[in-house]
Amino acid sequence: LINSSPLVNNYHAPFLHYAFCNIVTETVFDYPYPYLTEKTYKNFWHASPFIIVGAPNSLELLRQQGFKTFSKWWNEDYDTIDDTVKRLEKLFKVLEEIGNWSTEQCRLVYNDMKPVLQHNYENYLEKFVND
Repeated sequence: LINSSPLVNNYHAPFLHYAFCNIVTETVFDYPYPYLTEKTYKNFWHASPFIIVGAPNSLELLRQQGFKTFSKWWNEDYDTIDDTVKRLEKLFKVLEEIGNWSTEQCRLVYNDMKPVLQHNYENYLEKFVND
């Protein structure tokens, strides 16, 4: 059953609260333009930081929609790379860097990004939930 409430559809993913960062494997990667799905948007509902493994300019599309991304905390240049191999290599570097952070560093970064997560949550509600 899917209805308009994020609490009862595929946006409800409580497991997101147990991870520091979600790796979003979007529907398309080798595609000429960004195509975003619930895989990305559910992170806003759960106020979760994320990294998109998707088509180039996916993060730019989100910023155009009023969302904030995480370039303050990690390199998001991968989003601008058209070549799929180079984009994936750059993504792996970012994931490796974050994977080497201590639990304490993750906690500090998460606390620092709370205003961005709150902004994204409110923007999501305004654009997609509230009439």
